[in-house]
Amino acid sequence: MLSESEHYPDGLANSSGLVGKCFMDHLFAGMGGRLGEPTRQNHVGFLTSESHQFYDDADETVGPFKLEFFNYAGPSPVEMALTGDDWGDELLDRLRANYGDHVGMGALVEQLPSEDNYVTLDESRTDDHGNPVPEIHWSLDDRTRRTIERANEKQRAILEELGAEITWQVGPENTGPAYHHMGTTRMGTDPDDSVVTPQLRTHDLENCWLVGSNVFPTGGAMNPTLTIAALAIRAAEAIDASL
Repeated sequence: MLSESEHYPDGLANSSGLVGKCFMDHLFAGMGGRLGEPTRQNHVGFLTSESHQFYDDADETVGPFKLEFFNYAGPSPVEMALTGDDWGDELLDRLRANYGDHVGMGALVEQLPSEDNYVTLDESRTDDHGNPVPEIHWSLDDRTRRTIERANEKQRAILEELGAEITWQVGPENTGPAYHHMGTTRMGTDPDDSVVTPQLRTHDLENCWLVGSNVFPTGGAMNPTLTIAALAIRAAEAIDASL
């Protein structure tokens, strides 16, 4: 969408005007509650357990998703202590009553690339330097909503099998992005439907490489960081070979 010559140097936007199109993000679906037995939450980091059982089980109507089992469900003792005004035995009683038996699950849901999701420039707003700020056009399609619903169904089945009292749910209506921004300068071999080559060099400029999740042609349902790192190495090798 950002092919206007006043915003980009000649050629950078690609003759097909693809820069800015097909913005993607992972959608989040989650569910959790209390189990009634110790779950040792907040002892280690973000998560250490995942299920990829439903990643390859996708079609035109329902997409892939990755299930996550959190290590931080429920409040931590430190959070509760900092947000209360009690001390001593009263604080200890509150910690014992509210910590330790929570369980939570999340899911990353694939969003397919779509020309309806894109990034352009907001001419009515500028940054501190007087430049137009990005304007993101982003919405959910029916396939993504159905995938969120399916992820919630699996989460509910697992938690009920565990005997948990479910107290919260994210999705499908109150879902949001996982802040894994992807797309807008997709990678490919054809300049008519991509912005950069498989070596991450722009089709239109010989000395311009774009590195990051912006070159992903599809989003998948996995965290993008390792793929970004692998693409950075690929681009570095290509740049080195061109010098």
